[in-house]
Amino acid sequence: MKPRDMIVIIDIGNTDSVIALYPRRKRSVDLRLPNSSVPAGNDLWPHIDKFLRASRVAPGAIEGSAISSVVPRLTNVFSRVLKSRLGITPVVIDGSMDVGVKIRYDDPLALGPDRICSAVAAFQHYGGPVIIVDCGTATTFDVVTAKGEFIGGAIAPGIRTAAEALAQRTARLPKVRLQFPRQVIARNTVAAMQSGILYSSLDGIGGMVSRFKSIAGKNAKVVLTGGFASLLASKSSFAHVVLPTLVLDGAYLIHQRLLDRTARRRS
Repeated sequence: MKPRDMIVIIDIGNTDSVIALYPRRKRSVDLRLPNSSVPAGNDLWPHIDKFLRASRVAPGAIEGSAISSVVPRLTNVFSRVLKSRLGITPVVIDGSMDVGVKIRYDDPLALGPDRICSAVAAFQHYGGPVIIVDCGTATTFDVVTAKGEFIGGAIAPGIRTAAEALAQRTARLPKVRLQFPRQVIARNTVAAMQSGILYSSLDGIGGMVSRFKSIAGKNAKVVLTGGFASLLASKSSFAHVVLPTLVLDGAYLIHQRLLDRTARRRS
């Protein structure tokens, strides 16, 4: 491994920001920061520095960075810190880039970078047609065809979003731990909410996957990602694979693709 071949990948989601090192991600622990506690300015650097040291990576070993972000304010925070502390201007991913799949979206710049990254990684790992279901703050469904074309998708409220809305908009329903209850027909309020929230989400996802397959093809691979992917996968009745790092993987692949193109132009 060369002295400077480490890439910092940052996935800024609606709820958390995740920092990972590539190509060492599988051999190190990622850093997850709740967005509500991400410090502004240089106060963020100690967290990143501690993460690098725990991963036994010197700051001088960092060659580049890529950011997938759905929170513009935090994009700026992370970008400034990386530039001031590491001397790196990160690649901020958006729909205008040549990412390796053809984006067939009315306005590519309106497409979330997380959806772009997931599509790129899913197609790279499994080919097409592939259906990506990201079970996070929002639940998104996307399709990449066998030709490598991102043809669109759907967006629904996520599990935690639905649970919080239920608790906030009712007088007597509490916040609940998001886990499957012992049985679907519950005998207390907490279990009834868990059953309703999780099983209706699971069945809704199954229904959407079925609808998407009717268009993308019955043999389309289904990839689950996002914070609730593993929980839902444990009760899922449809065939699927779970890859929690899909956005991170895609951001890395896009970074490397852009790096390779730059190197070819210079040679």
